[in-house]
Amino acid sequence: MEQLDGTSVIVRWDEPEKNPHTVYMYRVFWRQVGSRSPSKNDTKGTELKISGLKEGETYECVVKAGNQRGTSVLTDPVRFTMGDKYITSASSIGK
Repeated sequence: MEQLDGTSVIVRWDEPEKNPHTVYMYRVFWRQVGSRSPSKNDTKGTELKISGLKEGETYECVVKAGNQRGTSVLTDPVRFTMGDKYITSASSIGK
């Protein structure tokens, strides 16, 4: 994850280990911690720019892969807090 400015990040992930050649899109979900309604976007690559975030707020982000047979399970959530020029903290939640 890379912070571009006080309101934008680039989220990056690895292709799945199993059958990466069958993936035709990734669906990325993010939300402010405590919010019940996530935002989402689809991309064909392994990174996505997320804009419109708020400085000082903590967010969670997950990704899943999709192909003609459906979608994978969600990744473990990654939590990050936006700072003025840097992400002030980031961590995986789960396992």
